[in-house]
Amino acid sequence: MQSNTETTVRVLVHTLPTNTRAKLIRELLAELPDERQDATERIVRRGECAKLLGRSLRGVDLLREQGHLKPVTMPGRERGAGFKLSDVMALIGGKAA
Repeated sequence: MQSNTETTVRVLVHTLPTNTRAKLIRELLAELPDERQDATERIVRRGECAKLLGRSLRGVDLLREQGHLKPVTMPGRERGAGFKLSDVMALIGGKAA
């Protein structure tokens, strides 16, 4: 269960412009200890990706169809499991994924 503070922070972060939100996330990730630096390679699902990008689920689907986001598939599976967080952050930062 989330605390009131955590809920407030989540609401405030999602009201930030996309470029400001991306800068904040990059700065927070840079402050993590070295063993957590690989957190950028975690897989984010479609809904979380939409929240990070400030888009709808259909908007994420369009980015995937246009080749801006490449879905990650698990071994032995055909459907995508999500997207690499590093690819999503690169897209937010304005770099090609």
